[in-house]
Amino acid sequence: MLELIIGGSGSGKSEIAEDRALELYRSFCARSLRKSPEEKGLIYLATMVNSGEGADSRIRCHRDRRRGKGFFTVEIPFHIGELPELFKEKGAFLPERECTVLLEALSDLLANEMFGPGDKNDDKDQAALFDPDASFRIFKDIERLASCLGNLVIVSDDVFRDGIGYEDGVSRYLKGLASLHRGIAAGADRVVEVTAGYVTVWKDKDGGEAVRDEFEEIPGERSLILIIGGKYQGKHDFAAEHFGDSKIIDLDDLKLSERGVRELIEGSRSGVDSGNPDKNTVIIAEENASGIVPAYAGLLRQREEYNRCLTAISREADQVYRVFCGIGMKIK
Repeated sequence: MLELIIGGSGSGKSEIAEDRALELYRSFCARSLRKSPEEKGLIYLATMVNSGEGADSRIRCHRDRRRGKGFFTVEIPFHIGELPELFKEKGAFLPERECTVLLEALSDLLANEMFGPGDKNDDKDQAALFDPDASFRIFKDIERLASCLGNLVIVSDDVFRDGIGYEDGVSRYLKGLASLHRGIAAGADRVVEVTAGYVTVWKDKDGGEAVRDEFEEIPGERSLILIIGGKYQGKHDFAAEHFGDSKIIDLDDLKLSERGVRELIEGSRSGVDSGNPDKNTVIIAEENASGIVPAYAGLLRQREEYNRCLTAISREADQVYRVFCGIGMKIK
């Protein structure tokens, strides 16, 4: 069983992941007719490097919350693919197939492996340590763990919806993390998003993906479809897979006023935008309304105008999909 749990800071994802891992392990023990869970079969992989007071406080908080739940903690901030060898070396763990492992957090692990243990305040040090292959290597390690463990639950951060343009290093980190999310989600048995302590199930092996009602033709007119999602979530791939015959427009490429939005909607209905009256229109847009309000007035106006345009399009659209980790959910 491979499960991916993603949420923003303070969303409650860690506690939900702990409870989920405990549920999976107890279920295994019940199926195997064990009266009680064995020691060192419920394992917490801690990937955060204790880099100072802030990290130390978070680590203590997580330890306090796990206390009494039966987790055995293994600190492994790098090279998680070596875990099976560590099990054999220690000799005190259950066989891998009988273990439930909670990995927290994928986002920390990628930062550790991509930027190394150097001085985070030294740009030259970080540039020298930067590893562009870190996300690919971690993905292979996770594939290996998922193939040999009984259950693997992975926690990660949603950091893709603040609308901020970042410098090259951070941008590459975000792309790498999004790539990991999408790759893991594709092979996962279950994918969930946590918001304010509540779970949205995007994929479930038993219940299927949370997508997708078949596309319904609107009699007598062309249809307008809106696809939204955070940075690097796979919006364009989703559009190409499910609406490849449509006219696809990226809202980020357009500089629209609210009047321009009205013209765009009218053009999509009439076929003026593509010259083909039989072609539907798909508009792709980035969710960017979260995060810190920009201090620069120009950026603030730009983000507000963009989201007013997005709201107007959503109101008029025949169908709206939100894409998360490459999975689409129909929300209208």
